[in-house]
Amino acid sequence: MRKLLVALVLLIVVAVGLFVAAGRMAGPVVQIGSPVKFVGTATPLDVTVEAPGGRLSSLVVQFEQLGAVTPLFTTTQPAAATHLSPDGPNRSRLTHTLGRDNVPGLKSGAARIVVTASRPVLFGLRHVSTTAVRDVEVRLERHGSHALARQRQRRTDQW
Repeated sequence: MRKLLVALVLLIVVAVGLFVAAGRMAGPVVQIGSPVKFVGTATPLDVTVEAPGGRLSSLVVQFEQLGAVTPLFTTTQPAAATHLSPDGPNRSRLTHTLGRDNVPGLKSGAARIVVTASRPVLFGLRHVSTTAVRDVEVRLERHGSHALARQRQRRTDQW
């Protein structure tokens, strides 16, 4: 009876140790390829996530500006399959467009793109996460040379 009790305690200690160690494993590697600095009226969003076997339990992309958080993408969305595609054996790529169409109330100024990815560990009993943040500047006004070209065009149209 004593040997059985010692074996049971040892088994519980090993199980707890595995559970704790699994929670300390590295999360997925998240890289925000674009945008690098600026967001306009329709800017491509390119995110690469690398996880062993390409297995992700969740991927969430949010846009933060002036305290407002707008979800751009989650793996629970029905349209997730159209934006997320495999990019190798351990890599997934998210391509999306960021702009006025999917960020209501988008204004010129500072903003952040926040990407959180999770992957299963220990046979799916635990999940480890990684968050990547990219600070960007939203520029919705037209570039100065475009404005000058429009003024010139108006002047020639009046003649």
